Amino acid sequence: MMTLISMIDEFPSEREFRKRFPSRIYICFACGQMTPDPYVCIHCGSQANQLFPQVLFATSGPGEIRTPDSIYPFPPIYRYKISGIHNEVQQIFSPIEFNNKKG
Repeated sequence: MMTLISMIDEFPSEREFRKRFPSRIYICFACGQMTPDPYVCIHCGSQANQLFPQVLFATSGPGEIRTPDSIYPFPPIYRYKISGIHNEVQQIFSPIEFNNKKG
């Protein structure tokens, strides 16, 4: 199982990033909905650059808090950098491709 905040992946170009994540669909860590915007959820307005995304998970019943590991088998956010384009690490919602991995 992956950690809540993934290690930083570095790509040599945007093309390599798109080859790894071709869908351009991301999963919001707060509401669990798919969104085409990697930074702001179009459904609930949560932002991927929030400091502690793991505390934003909704409750599944009165007094019951769902933990990130009980919701997603992948990290709620993804951190990456593209050489020559980004000076700083980008923090986005997890690409849906993480959900499609088996094992």
